[in-house]
Amino acid sequence: SKNKRTEITKTPKIYFYDYGLRNTILNNFNSQRTDKGAVYENLIFTELLKKGKELNYWRTKSNAEVDFILNEEPIEIKTTPRTSRSFYSFINKYKPLNGYIISEKNAEPRIESGCKINFVTFTKFLA
Repeated sequence: SKNKRTEITKTPKIYFYDYGLRNTILNNFNSQRTDKGAVYENLIFTELLKKGKELNYWRTKSNAEVDFILNEEPIEIKTTPRTSRSFYSFINKYKPLNGYIISEKNAEPRIESGCKINFVTFTKFLA
């Protein structure tokens, strides 16, 4: 954080290594998930952690949030390949060269404010 007045720096996010424990706590074992995005985000987190990656996330007091920051590059986990205002907010503030939207479907990359936004599937990203 460059401006501690506008960004929250010490608020943790909680992820689970054991999805069964997560589902038990939530009492949700349905095959049709309403929390599919959170499950995907947790999956990406645990897989990156297994690979020894140091992950951070970004959130402001105005609730702009990016799921992960890896090597100063923003990563958003979505069920569909789309960007968010929060993602653009991070790009405009920090000017990364690359960013990633990870979802169930591929899409063509595009350049936005000098940042190449890569749209990749979960399996391609984790390969």
